[in-house]
Amino acid sequence: MLLNNRVFFAETGILIQAAFLIATVVLLPETVLAVPLFNASIPGIETVNASPDPVFLSNRTERVDKDGANNVIGQATHEGIAAASYGQVRGSSNADYLNVHPHFPIFFGAMTGAQEDSAFILDDLVITGPPGNILVSFNYTVSGTIEASIVATGNSPYTAGAQVEALISYQSSFGGAGNVSIGQMSVDTANVSRSGIFSTFPVKSAATATGTSPENLTFAGDTALQFGLRLVTSAGAGVGFGAEPGRANGYASFTNAFGFPPSGPVANLPAGYTLNSVSGHIVNNQFVAPDPAGDYNNDGTVDAADYVVWRKTDGTQAGYNFWRANFGQPAGSGAGAGAIVAVPEPTTLVLILLGTSAFFSRRASLSHKLMRPRHSP
Repeated sequence: MLLNNRVFFAETGILIQAAFLIATVVLLPETVLAVPLFNASIPGIETVNASPDPVFLSNRTERVDKDGANNVIGQATHEGIAAASYGQVRGSSNADYLNVHPHFPIFFGAMTGAQEDSAFILDDLVITGPPGNILVSFNYTVSGTIEASIVATGNSPYTAGAQVEALISYQSSFGGAGNVSIGQMSVDTANVSRSGIFSTFPVKSAATATGTSPENLTFAGDTALQFGLRLVTSAGAGVGFGAEPGRANGYASFTNAFGFPPSGPVANLPAGYTLNSVSGHIVNNQFVAPDPAGDYNNDGTVDAADYVVWRKTDGTQAGYNFWRANFGQPAGSGAGAGAIVAVPEPTTLVLILLGTSAFFSRRASLSHKLMRPRHSP
């Protein structure tokens, strides 16, 4: 479960570090429930914990800064996305500050920051095989982009930074750990720090990295585990007193998921052992990505037709967010996987739906004509 998030700010006013804490619940093998839990949080905006269904949260906040004469001097924007689905978690933090004043007049400067936190926890992961203790490690993939940039001329007291960390938790009757970092990465405009799964991750370029849990775990055969994945991103941007016009931006976008590998084994096991999880969509040690959330007509693709079903049968903002996040995803791609597809704007959707209605009206009219009985001459 997610218990605490803390954000630390340097004197420059930029988000530079985040501390994370995970606590696990002891799982007894005889109490396997096969119910996954999904957590997502955009601190200060919205938090969902222990949901039995996948969670998708998004937020964009803008702030306009003005001087004493009510003139606009700058604009701060921060955005966050936190999503947890079967076997995958996704997150994005974006912080941007645009200064339009020729000599930024706020003595202490101005800043903005963003953070998100998402987790997926399952309690029915079962290793089966011959009796005895074995060594186990897990495989993961993470895809995204991280960067910090400043565009300014002349006097440039700007700051920008971003950070991402991927963590796992596990618990069984043999023990476990509640906070295992498998990698983190932080960037500002002058420095880059990397570890674990992010050891070779580039800056300012979309990339995918693969990794293995940093330690081998000892379990007995036919052991049920509780297992969790967690992703935390943060970003910050700020401007100092006297700055000439410019922009600072921190960006950590990992909406293409941190989770089980789309191919190959989920766990590295000795011969004669396998791994399964109903709630984790793991079959014979392979992750089988579920159909994307938002496929409301169950045809295997999230498209405009699902928007129609959503309006008629759901109508909730959460349901719309799932549809929007996965628009264009085919069956088996999983949430957030695959190429980015442009989501139709509401006006476009109306035109699509009107076109669909017209098409079916023409078909109905044609069908009526075809079915009309002939009259004898």
